[in-house]
This record gives sequence, structure tokens and C-alpha cells, in this order.
Amino acid sequence: MRGLNVLKKVCIHYFGEGRQTSGSHLIFKMPWVGDPPVNIQESKDGKAKPSQVKQVLKAIKKKESDNEQQS
Repeated sequence: MRGLNVLKKVCIHYFGEGRQTSGSHLIFKMPWVGDPPVNIQESKDGKAKPSQVKQVLKAIKKKESDNEQQS
């Protein structure tokens, strides 16, 4: 669960509070139009799923790139 908690804190830092669905998914809305939200969920071993970590990192890179272009 530790890895998932770290990923959740990172998502909250970059994207604000997530929305908890009725299940185990936590969904973070992206600040730009057209991209799907970031969706994280605990894997069977209690960690963050690798594919979701990649999704979060990609979204962070895009957000930082957008911020640099606006500066």
C-alpha cells in the first residue's frame, strides 16, 4: 500500500483532490481538455500498478511542459 499512498500524494500535489468512485479507483481530473483523467487503483500486491505510474508520470510531464510554455 505504501507505493499507492506515494502515488496518491503525488497526484494530489499536481492535480488536486481526486474523486473516489464506488470501488477502489481514485480519479484525478486533468487540467487540459481532451485527455482522459488519471485513474489509480491498488494492485493485487498492494502497490500502485506500473501502468498507472507511467500514466501519472506522462501527465506530470505534460503539465510541466505546458507551464513552461506559459511562462
